[in-house]
Amino acid sequence: MPYINHEVDIEATCYEWNGVGVLNCAISLVLSNYIKAQGLSYSTINDIVGALDCAKMEFYRKVAVPYEERKEADSVYTYHPEKGLILKESEDGTQDDEDEGTGC
Repeated sequence: MPYINHEVDIEATCYEWNGVGVLNCAISLVLSNYIKAQGLSYSTINDIVGALDCAKMEFYRKVAVPYEERKEADSVYTYHPEKGLILKESEDGTQDDEDEGTGC
């Protein structure tokens, strides 16, 4: 949780969106309100952890994966599980062997 001066309106500050600390604050505020509504218990904690995990996985699947796929398509290199970072084949099927398997 970011450290915010006690004189600042925390709810207003949490939604100004000017840094990762504010993102943390906004998430923490939502979780705190959920705990207030549901009561602090193992079940509530389990609900929160499960919801955070699912939100993270959904974000990764819907945002990060398409982004990485676009970036990989634009790159001249690709990752091979056994060879590491390798130069992609060109249109004519040739490859610059000197850069193959450079690792990362």
